[in-house]
Amino acid sequence: MPFVNYMTREIHLRIAYCGPYLAGKATYLRHVRQTLARATLQAPEDPPYAEDELFYFGLTQPLELGKLRGFSTLLELYLIPDAITYQGPRLEVFCADGFLFVADAQINQRTANLAALDRLYIDLKSQDINPEETSLVFQYNKQDLPYLLPIEALERELNPSRRPAFETIAITGEGVLDALKTCVKEVLRGITTGSAPVLLPES
Repeated sequence: MPFVNYMTREIHLRIAYCGPYLAGKATYLRHVRQTLARATLQAPEDPPYAEDELFYFGLTQPLELGKLRGFSTLLELYLIPDAITYQGPRLEVFCADGFLFVADAQINQRTANLAALDRLYIDLKSQDINPEETSLVFQYNKQDLPYLLPIEALERELNPSRRPAFETIAITGEGVLDALKTCVKEVLRGITTGSAPVLLPES
């Protein structure tokens, strides 16, 4: 649930990167952090476990997303570990306001993509969260490699409801920030339409 701080006029959002093992989640986070560090003239710090499918929490500087009713947006970005490498309760799933599903577009990763998405939906439903009402953006990663599934096939199998989707290359950053900004906007749209807490008048 987004946290609204009326004192500082900030909206705090938690955005989670999920998807199959080695699909590129940690590389996405690294690119976002480095980009924000350049924009704010700050040296990026390497997150703990950057090469592993483990948790990573880090409050970033706000992206240039404009303001919602005068409120700035702060993001907390983290990874959701894949079930193959982490067998504990993935409680961080239930803290996220929006999800970026990183699919590995290689042909031999079709089954892994489907399994990871099914696991996300199962986790959400186990907490009475409707996946169809959750802000979710798809990223079809590794578009620089050969032997890829056609985008039409990825959309048909992973995204039949036609959520926002991007063709991305994590190692170069292509499409990474566009997907993140879209996910944030989807969450903010939920705040104003009622599927998330609305910005109430200040008392």
